[in-house]
Amino acid sequence: MYLIQVAREVRRFVRNHTHYTRGIKNRLLYGKGAPAFAQLYYINPKEVKLVQKKSALYRKFALSGMVMGGDWDLQTYPVSELEKYHICRKHFVDGLSWEEAGAYANMARAFEEKPDPDGCRTWDDVKRRKAMREKGGIYMHFNRHGEPIFSRGGSHRFSISLILELEEIPVQIGVIHKDGIEKFIQKYSAI
Repeated sequence: MYLIQVAREVRRFVRNHTHYTRGIKNRLLYGKGAPAFAQLYYINPKEVKLVQKKSALYRKFALSGMVMGGDWDLQTYPVSELEKYHICRKHFVDGLSWEEAGAYANMARAFEEKPDPDGCRTWDDVKRRKAMREKGGIYMHFNRHGEPIFSRGGSHRFSISLILELEEIPVQIGVIHKDGIEKFIQKYSAI
């Protein structure tokens, strides 16, 4: 009985501390410069050409710093088709209201997909919100070529960085494709 209890405690500890051990594991497997959970990197937003489609990795912050193979990095579309970018551009550059820019129509579609998009449960929540908000930072995966894929976490901040043509922005590391880890390590240095 005691060994079963110890095994359960060890399993619970490992499950609760996986994000800490992920960085250690990555450094052992891939060397110095390998990513850790929620690690901060700086990238040029103009180098981001792809957006992650809604998939198993869509905005999964718990996967941060994970090195993973497979075809997940092929489920993308061009940044030029990112709807929130066009909404932000219409609002901040063209001076349209959020409603005129399409933010409310975007939220109506989001309400069809889940009950509380962006933390809003009702239309009153949306209207009371005065400004678009989001949790966490700009969340970025990296594909098999070591290139960034925007994972749609931090959409407004990412869109504004493109509108302002910023040279560098902070991002939270997402998933790195196993075939691109060496290129990732060569190109990006951790803070």
